[in-house]
Amino acid sequence: TLLYDHIMHVLTNRSPALTLLTTTTRENLPQSIRFLEKRGFQRVMRTPTSEIDLTIFDPANYADVIERVLAGGIEIHTVAALKEQDPDWEQKLYALDWEGTQDEPQPDTPTQMSPDEYRKWFLEKPEVLLEGWFVAVDGASGAYVGMSELQRNLEDPAQLNTGFACVARAYRRRGIATALKVKGLEFGKA
Repeated sequence: TLLYDHIMHVLTNRSPALTLLTTTTRENLPQSIRFLEKRGFQRVMRTPTSEIDLTIFDPANYADVIERVLAGGIEIHTVAALKEQDPDWEQKLYALDWEGTQDEPQPDTPTQMSPDEYRKWFLEKPEVLLEGWFVAVDGASGAYVGMSELQRNLEDPAQLNTGFACVARAYRRRGIATALKVKGLEFGKA
């Protein structure tokens, strides 16, 4: 309470005036939810957490999806490989991420960060695992049309976390997201 009150005091005297304050908590922490609700916060978004036991995951169950995606001219590469093969990899990844971000359910309208900010926040942080970040590429045009990111779990090296996943609007409903997720699960299993 003292910390919250101090933060609010500092923010109240800020110029320009603060118009919105956003925070997060976990559903399994009811005391945190009560603390925030008592101070006027309202739930505007829920982000569920899920886990998968890779010891029982069988990628063979998705072989038909992967085959269909590849037969449709889509190639799946890691960002690590694209970094070596494609001189425009970073700009293409940035553009795909922005397209996906605009369609991501969010309580506020997203603002596009600069390429330098993107690099700092998404390519240079310690959690980044370029070998576990999969990108769907249109084999005919070279366009990046989907991605699914795995990240290191810095607290538990035996676990991986999922990051952002998206598919470009013009390529949706083709199984690309499923194929990318399966590739990520295969990577995690290995």
